[in-house]
Amino acid sequence: MPQYKNASSAVVELEGIRIEPGQTVTTEKFIQKALPTGVTKESDSGYYDPTLLSQKVTTTSTVTVPSGISGNYRIILLCSAGDISMKVNSDSATARLMVAGDRVEWLCTSRVINDIRFTISSGTVYITIEKC
Repeated sequence: MPQYKNASSAVVELEGIRIEPGQTVTTEKFIQKALPTGVTKESDSGYYDPTLLSQKVTTTSTVTVPSGISGNYRIILLCSAGDISMKVNSDSATARLMVAGDRVEWLCTSRVINDIRFTISSGTVYITIEKC
């Protein structure tokens, strides 16, 4: 991720990023406008990677949301083959059935989903969990 250093004696605000005098900040975005006097880009290294988990599920199993995620994540499920039954957070939850071509997406602003329990006799579901 890019790093910017403020070598000036004034506070600088660039595209919503506040940089104190003498401070170096790491951002998830590249600043598009011209940098003011005293501010330099120190590094381009690193990158933004929104994917937290990407997995192909072909057998009955439980997929857990990675630990440490508390909110603002998206779960995307895509059934590419077969008939899939899934439950969220508990074996006693109401099952949702998916067939080939079905897509399910949840936007979680807090940790409301901890795991997804799949029952698969034959079929494939792809699960992606990403930051948003």
